[in-house]
Amino acid sequence: RVIKLSPKNVDAYYNRGLIKLDLGDKQGALADYNTAIRLKPSYANAYYGRGKAKELMGNVRGSIADYDQAIKLKTDNPNANFNRAAAKASSGDRSGAIGDYNQIVSRKPDDANAYFNRAAVLAKNGDRVKAISDYATAIKLNPQLVEAYNNRGAIYFVTGDRAAAIADYSEAIRLKPDLAISYLNRGIAYYATREYQKAILDYDRVVTLQPNNAEVYFNRGLTQYQLRDYQQAIASYDTAIRLQPDYALAYTNRGLVHAQLQATPAATKDLNMAAKLFQAQKNPAAYESVMRKLEKIK
Repeated sequence: RVIKLSPKNVDAYYNRGLIKLDLGDKQGALADYNTAIRLKPSYANAYYGRGKAKELMGNVRGSIADYDQAIKLKTDNPNANFNRAAAKASSGDRSGAIGDYNQIVSRKPDDANAYFNRAAVLAKNGDRVKAISDYATAIKLNPQLVEAYNNRGAIYFVTGDRAAAIADYSEAIRLKPDLAISYLNRGIAYYATREYQKAILDYDRVVTLQPNNAEVYFNRGLTQYQLRDYQQAIASYDTAIRLQPDYALAYTNRGLVHAQLQATPAATKDLNMAAKLFQAQKNPAAYESVMRKLEKIK
């Protein structure tokens, strides 16, 4: 109604764009932001809003261009900086994303989310030491930031510090007892430290929280095999394969359990299927490995 009465009211187009975006009407929001910008080319917030709409529509490059313009018109624009950093990270421009987060941190050194987001990009960039430092700062600023504990735990795990990883996963679980990813990660860490019964307990918890998660059944199967609980391992791999029929590793491992039980026909069938899947998935190293296993059981 406001637009009908005042068709050049740029704020009305901008506000309607916000509402449309909240309602999921990305194309409608884009049209309104376009009109607001056409009527007022210096409207920083409209560029920011249009950038969000473009990003949600998959036009990452276009969104970055709009965030650039929003920041150019309004230098103190933390939301635009945040969104531009996220868009750059998703487009593979990690250096650009880190640069944006650096600017945010320099302006607002108590922003836990900025450290958290920068840590994630640093970790993907292979700079694990700095990533751990950023997660530590994020946790210091916001001790309730559950994902920071989980993500730092993942870095500790890949660097070989299993105890620190387990401690971080445990803290994440304490803060959020239904966080399935932390139970899964802690289970994997317990498996690595050969604490198999603890791993099983964590995997069972994930199964309760996410009964359709093929990965947890696969990992539980690995652990049950180590405990020589072969029938239960087969049952876990059965479920993993039912949930994910192209799960080549699950076929491989189930085949090896069958081989352990001297069930050669079943083992051969599973390993042949694994080889077929690895070949289709263009994984020659895994394919060759399975073929060697087949030769051994013949």
